[in-house]
Amino acid sequence: MIRNIVRAVRLDPDLYDAVESDPAYTVQAVVIVVVTAFLAGVPEWWGEAEGSIAETVRTVLGAILLWLVWSAVTLVIGRRLFDGEADFGQMSRVLGFASAPRALFLFGTLGVLVGGVWMMGAGFVAVRQGLDIDGLKAAATIVLGLVPAAVIFWVVSGIVL
Repeated sequence: MIRNIVRAVRLDPDLYDAVESDPAYTVQAVVIVVVTAFLAGVPEWWGEAEGSIAETVRTVLGAILLWLVWSAVTLVIGRRLFDGEADFGQMSRVLGFASAPRALFLFGTLGVLVGGVWMMGAGFVAVRQGLDIDGLKAAATIVLGLVPAAVIFWVVSGIVL
């Protein structure tokens, strides 16, 4: 699994192709989302906010929810507007692996900045490979999906979390 995470953060398109086509990677994608969300919440424990276990659980649940919403929105836009070829399982797996750079959030503000940019790059590769579309269509899918995904996440997280 560690080897796959390294390949994911290296933005290896062959890994994202393999993840897309093989449901056996689903568990690894879930683990990556959960562990990186947990790591992202750890700095709150050291800061003035004095994070708690409950806050960490909300952070992890929020990350899972965002991952699922982002996967669904990306899938719908990519398939309907750009003739992408994928199902929800494929899209969620590749985007789960694309969240691997979130582990850098452990290192505070600089980690969030670097990890956030890195995640955008990984997301681009994941969308391109997951939907089997070109780079321009992948970029458009991401841009067009930002607002609807954010709104859906905001509404659902307000109800659930």
